[in-house]
Amino acid sequence: MKKILLLNTGGTIVSNKSGKKLIPKYSGSDLINCIPKLKRLCNISYKDILNIDSSNIQPEDWVIIAKKVYEGLKIYDGIVLTHGTDTMYYTFSILSFILSFMIKNLSKPVVITGS
Repeated sequence: MKKILLLNTGGTIVSNKSGKKLIPKYSGSDLINCIPKLKRLCNISYKDILNIDSSNIQPEDWVIIAKKVYEGLKIYDGIVLTHGTDTMYYTFSILSFILSFMIKNLSKPVVITGS
């Protein structure tokens, strides 16, 4: 069975309504538990590395994300990164750039998703 790492950074996918706005609240464990079928499809682990609205992401957060993806790729068969949609494109661009220097010929999937 494939080993997958879910890295939680926050965003709407893990948010709860608070008044008129959404606030990141849930963990990677909560996401995994929402889809029980996942545990039959792969050996999935999670790490909560940030829990912020993606509109608040800063360059130092991209460094944290890149390091966690890099570390995870040494152990896991693939990475799923949950992220808010406001700045997902920027994170994808920066992560692609950083990882291209850290890992030559990346042969494992790194997926970024939000809601």
